Amino acid sequence: CGTPGCSRVEIMGYVPAGKNYRNSNTYSGDIAFSANGDLYIFGTSIDTLINYYTGSMIYRIPQQDLTIPYGKGRALDIEYIGRLKGMGIEAGMDSVIITGVAFEPGGDFILSAMDKYTESKICFYRGKIRAGITQVYPVSFNFRAPNGFVISDLASFYRPPVKQSARNTQSGE
Repeated sequence: CGTPGCSRVEIMGYVPAGKNYRNSNTYSGDIAFSANGDLYIFGTSIDTLINYYTGSMIYRIPQQDLTIPYGKGRALDIEYIGRLKGMGIEAGMDSVIITGVAFEPGGDFILSAMDKYTESKICFYRGKIRAGITQVYPVSFNFRAPNGFVISDLASFYRPPVKQSARNTQSGE
C-alpha cells in the first residue's frame, strides 16, 4: 500500500483450473518474477493414483494481467509454457521435485530441487525458457547441505511492477 509497515493485502484475482492449468502440475515448486514482470510458476507434477512425481512444468502469468484493474472474482490469464527436461534419472518418472526458482539478469533461471527418493540430495539446475520443452543443466555451487536439509525457496532481484490503486493514493495509505 505504499507506506512502510503497511500490512494490507488485496486479492488480485485467482488462477483458474482448466485447459491451461491443473493444481496437480504444481504440487511442489516455487514462483518468481522475471525482469519484465511476468510471474512464472514452476511446479512438480504428481500422479495421485500412484503417488509419484511425473515431471516438472512451467506456467506464466503475463505482467500486463497483473497490473490492469482487478477484482476479487477475476480469473488471471495463465499460459502453459511447457515441461522441464534434464532432471531426474528416468524421463517421465523422475523423483526430483522443484523447491525453489530465481531469475538471473540475462533471463536464465536457477532451480533448486530435492531428490524425493533419497530425501537428501539437493541439486541445482540452470535453464532458459523455450517453447515446448525447456532443457535444464546441473550446476555446481560447491554447496553441501546436511542430511535432511531442504532449500524451500530461492529469491530473484525482480519484483512485480505494482501500481497503487486510486483509493490508496487518495487516503494516504
